[in-house]
Amino acid sequence: MQFATPKFSNAQLDSFFVNNVSEYDSAGLFYFYPSKLSAGQLFSTYQYYFFDDTLNEMTLVRAWTDSLLHYDHYKYQQFYKDIKIEGAEFIEHSQSGFLKYAYGKVATFQDQTIYSGLLTSVMAYDSLKKQLNYYTSLSPAWLD
Repeated sequence: MQFATPKFSNAQLDSFFVNNVSEYDSAGLFYFYPSKLSAGQLFSTYQYYFFDDTLNEMTLVRAWTDSLLHYDHYKYQQFYKDIKIEGAEFIEHSQSGFLKYAYGKVATFQDQTIYSGLLTSVMAYDSLKKQLNYYTSLSPAWLD
């Protein structure tokens, strides 16, 4: 698993970006044209721009309103096969029901076959044993 900003093909860039996004940077920050996308539409209508498969899903986990700036904020969490992916979150910021900007990270999986099976007790024991051997072979930092 690795974190990545969403990857778009040229055709997707043409249709999605030209119509909706006024600015975008490689850190994953999107600025939207005024009154183009409604809050929540990014991961309902356009989820296929972020993920190649239907096993990934961005789920709304929190919504709140900022009383100072009068922005509505929506925090989404990525799930893969209904398993929460730590650190894979996206936050939308909207005003008057329309997106102003959004940012976050999504996780992509290079080899999805490693997630298809269950971990057996023998595999878990072997993995734990390797990790324990590695960490017990290290000397404490204060001795160096």
